[in-house]
Amino acid sequence: MDLREKLERMDPHSGVRTSAEVSMPPGRRLSDYLPGGEVSTPYGPCFSVRWEYDLDHYHGSFQLQNLLTLSGKEVQTLTFDQSLSGFDFKRAAFIDVETSSLSGGVGTFAFLIGVAYLENDSLCVEQYLMRDFIEEPNLLHLLSERLKSFSYLVTYNGKCFDTSILSARYLLNRLKSPLDYLPHLDLLFPARRLWRRRFKDCSLTHLELALLDFQRVEDIPSHLIPHIYFDYLRDNDPEMLVPVFNHNRDDLVSLVALTATACELVREDRPYFLTHPVDLLSLGRHFYNAGEYQKTASILEETPEGQLSAEFRREYHFLLGDCCKKLSLWDKAEEIWSAYLESGQTFCLHFHLELAKLYEHRIKDLSRARQMTLMALSGFENLTSDLGQRFVRLQREKLLHRLNRIERKQLRN
Repeated sequence: MDLREKLERMDPHSGVRTSAEVSMPPGRRLSDYLPGGEVSTPYGPCFSVRWEYDLDHYHGSFQLQNLLTLSGKEVQTLTFDQSLSGFDFKRAAFIDVETSSLSGGVGTFAFLIGVAYLENDSLCVEQYLMRDFIEEPNLLHLLSERLKSFSYLVTYNGKCFDTSILSARYLLNRLKSPLDYLPHLDLLFPARRLWRRRFKDCSLTHLELALLDFQRVEDIPSHLIPHIYFDYLRDNDPEMLVPVFNHNRDDLVSLVALTATACELVREDRPYFLTHPVDLLSLGRHFYNAGEYQKTASILEETPEGQLSAEFRREYHFLLGDCCKKLSLWDKAEEIWSAYLESGQTFCLHFHLELAKLYEHRIKDLSRARQMTLMALSGFENLTSDLGQRFVRLQREKLLHRLNRIERKQLRN
């Protein structure tokens, strides 16, 4: 006996509903509030909404037309991901979902899926709504059909949240997930690398305001969206879902605009407005971590060091000095490290050590090497109360060993 038969035996007058039987009360239709309607799938109907934006549209300060100037080269530079080397904005699907819970987990499901993409001279946003639990296969089928037209996927925190939830729902519904085969750009990670130093908050809504000057009108907080959906299921009031659709649509257009803004930042010919000193420092770190030291040095030399805070000045001198060292530009490296020490900034053991090594092994000036080592020991002693005992012991032993070696060399000379 299968589940349907067991349920009918428990209550023979109540059959299990099919998707076709889900309907709104007369006079209260989603299509009265949103530009969409019901569409058919092999599993039953689903509600779909479509929005279109001309490419001359401005989302805050960003004009969608700028998307056409970008290519896979910028995306690969942004991510250093070979699978995205052929990225084309015209073949990319931008995805954002609204879910039953913001915490994720096995019981979390997506009730609204939004997909943005370029089509002809427009940016299109399609949204698929699960009006009741039995429409989940219909919802997932619509997404699968839409993604057949695209070669790349873009999300914001999608690898940890959106696609993880969707993949689980495909599995539970015994459907093949289209997400497993598309190269995936999760913008959250490059966004943090590029902007976390300037903005502690790297949420999509904060970055769209800070970088795009996009101000939402009558937006709803994300944490309220699951409650609104369950209220909708209980009350069958379609009007309460309108702000949820608007929130999801704005998320998608902001995702498109921020992806393009991040790509513009890594271009060789960066736009004039992408020159914030902290952003340039972050960009330098981005290339430094990828081992592109010449590129890092070029970017940092453009950075107005005087506009950086003390915290970021240390990182600036560290990155630029280390790049010069790796490129064997010893005179320049000495200048960078010495400039930090002479500026009266907070003590940093690294710069004293680098100069001590440079004077001992490259310049062969043992007197200055000894002086730097002694300065390192003196400055280090003042910091020991804030450091772990094992680290303190090891560093002191290394400094004393270096000092003894330098003094033995001096005696031999």
